[in-house]
Amino acid sequence: MIGRDIQLVGRYDMWDESDRSDSSKHKLNAITGGVNYNFMHDDGGKAKMNLQLNVTSKTYNEDDSAAGYADGAKDQLQVMAQLKMALLKLTESNERKTRRKPRRTTMKKYMMILLALSLMLPILAQTITCSGSTTVLPIAQATAEAFMNKYQNINISVRGGGSGVGIASLQNGTVQIANSSRMIKSKELSAARANGIDPRGYAVANDGIAMILHPSNKVSALSAAQIKDIYTGKIKNWNQVGGDNLPIVIVSRDVASGTFEVFNEKALKGAKVDASAQMLASNNAVVSTVGQTPGGIGYAGLGYLNDNVKAVPVNGVMPTEKTVKDGSYPLSRKLYMYTNGKASGNVGAYIGFIQGPEGQKIVEANGFISLN
Repeated sequence: MIGRDIQLVGRYDMWDESDRSDSSKHKLNAITGGVNYNFMHDDGGKAKMNLQLNVTSKTYNEDDSAAGYADGAKDQLQVMAQLKMALLKLTESNERKTRRKPRRTTMKKYMMILLALSLMLPILAQTITCSGSTTVLPIAQATAEAFMNKYQNINISVRGGGSGVGIASLQNGTVQIANSSRMIKSKELSAARANGIDPRGYAVANDGIAMILHPSNKVSALSAAQIKDIYTGKIKNWNQVGGDNLPIVIVSRDVASGTFEVFNEKALKGAKVDASAQMLASNNAVVSTVGQTPGGIGYAGLGYLNDNVKAVPVNGVMPTEKTVKDGSYPLSRKLYMYTNGKASGNVGAYIGFIQGPEGQKIVEANGFISLN
């Protein structure tokens, strides 16, 4: 069932009346873990209950407003405060009775408290954490928002950083989903398995890496060979490919980028990018830089194109839904989400949502190409 797997943050320690003089035990600490119930009796017959209660809180999305996340965390803290007050009232109301009644009755009261609490657990939210590709980022953000609107007891934290960062985070067990604009490498797979992680990939969209120029550039098309020669420094002026006498400014993604990995493989055939290239950390940065640089050339995922740049055909083929899906566009690819083992529970439901009709409409609305 959606929302039944609970991840936790926060702790309450509730003691019986014998320890109530120490009110400092009723406070919130920042810890992680699960729901733990620990009943103890000392030699004098004093009952003691430790209750560890968790509620997740969201982290901020990269390039997004923190307001919504702060509100979510505030709501969850209010739930925790309400639970705490309810538990304290139940304890206070039974202080005198507990002194007079045998241990069995006291334990029964605690079990009733736990039963009541268990009925409230579905309102406590689980956080799904994902990070990685900035190409996949808008898909993850938009689908996460739609999924959370459907299942309001689930929070999804989305961060960028690049495909390599996302896969490394999955290897280290710090995220549940690694967003990647390329397939996982064999060395990454081996490193993950050595760490007890079993990466499983799920395609969430199709994409084409578009070659982009400044709108004022007279060049209207490029061959794969020309792109390679430009990026390796053999062609340095636009007049060598039919343009004006204007130095070429190479704009590329950094080496942590999955888009860079695919471009390096498909366009450069593994050749080294010229040392003069600007190596940028995101699709947005590439598009923005090329849009402000008359001699600029760059590449980006289809979902990032805007009127400030122009895409040109590669080997006479433009990146369209048809050419990307049939592979005739030379820089076609799929976008992925990786999980540790087969996606299940809320994580599986979220990925299934993205791959389903509603999620694929969101993919298309963000400028990418659906799977079907």
